[in-house]
Amino acid sequence: MESYEFVRFLIIGSLGVFVNLALYIVLTRIFNLRLEIAVLVAIEFSILSNFFFNNLWVIRGLESTKNLMSKFLSFQTTVLPGGIMNFLVFIVLATLFGLYDIIANVIGISAGILTNYALNSFLAWRRILGRKII
Repeated sequence: MESYEFVRFLIIGSLGVFVNLALYIVLTRIFNLRLEIAVLVAIEFSILSNFFFNNLWVIRGLESTKNLMSKFLSFQTTVLPGGIMNFLVFIVLATLFGLYDIIANVIGISAGILTNYALNSFLAWRRILGRKII
């Protein structure tokens, strides 16, 4: 990945964090949606925004034989572990330990980012080496 693509990727990732937090706050503070539902909606909307902007701005020029829906399903599958980790960490911190929900969401988002980074790095190294690592 070129350095300018990496910068774009970071910008879009930051936008996804903003979308997650902003939507979560709107859903819980304005619409009084239950925390557990609001965090799921916020996670999915951040995934959608990241896909949309990555597709529009970062990978726009790259050739692909996949249609938009196939690209989205592939993206969704790739980031699913991070979304699950985000949700689980949030639930444990906010509901079981009583941590302030927005802080719990920030920690959950961070755990999701780390999960996706670790898994994608592992898969990338596996492809680069051309063999199973474990």
